[in-house]
Amino acid sequence: MAGGLIPFGEGVLYNAGLGDTVVHYDRVVHAFGFGVATIACWETLVAINPTVTLTPGTAVLVALMGMGVGAANEVVEFAASHLFASNVGGYENTGWDLVANMVGAVAAAAGIWLWSRRMR
Repeated sequence: MAGGLIPFGEGVLYNAGLGDTVVHYDRVVHAFGFGVATIACWETLVAINPTVTLTPGTAVLVALMGMGVGAANEVVEFAASHLFASNVGGYENTGWDLVANMVGAVAAAAGIWLWSRRMR
């Protein structure tokens, strides 16, 4: 919510970016948020089955789970952009959000993988 409420430059924080790079506030939030969602998916998987081991295949599965949560978020954003007066939306925004979701999910899965190998 901060992205749409906090004034920044000529607009709001949501539109803030580092010059002409692909690094924007919204994308960083998506990467972080769905990295955390990926970790939550792993923790849920372990809670359901404590004997599960982290293999490369399990790491990919957990990353895909986090990306699935991100895709569900994009559906909610799409619905919100059509039901309410919102500046969130558009094909390019959705595409970049999905890329950021993937970056966060893959980074989290890699972090879980490295952590689990270290704990052995």
